Amino acid sequence: MARCQTEEINMTRKAIRQSRLGDMLRTLRRQTQADIRGRLRQERSSGRRDVGDELDRSDSDAQGDLALALLRMKMETVVRIDQALVRLDEGSYGRCLTCDLEIAEPRLGALPFAVRCRDCEGTREQAHTVAPGHLERPDSLFTDGLGF
Repeated sequence: MARCQTEEINMTRKAIRQSRLGDMLRTLRRQTQADIRGRLRQERSSGRRDVGDELDRSDSDAQGDLALALLRMKMETVVRIDQALVRLDEGSYGRCLTCDLEIAEPRLGALPFAVRCRDCEGTREQAHTVAPGHLERPDSLFTDGLGF
């Protein structure tokens, strides 16, 4: 009887955790999408203005490139959140892809689409450290070679 109650308590805790994390993901998704829409509206309303000299054009181009990079990061964040929501529905969200242990809630609070626990991510990062003087250009701002 006690074992059955313990299992029920563990299942309830897991369900509460998953619900809380799902709410966090959906809220973050809404906020990120609202930010994207706001940035797009701002860019459309500001438009490209005719700027004076070469230095002004260069500064304007740099600002446009930065705005585009920030927008790309936000859009990639939405994709990551969507992937996390799929894992949540499958029941694998919040578990490390490497060791299958639970990812700590503070880590998920800071990085909601984390797919590895802190220790496994640290090990992965050490394995992928680039030698000084050699630059590695990722395909994505969040890429880690595994699609996560």
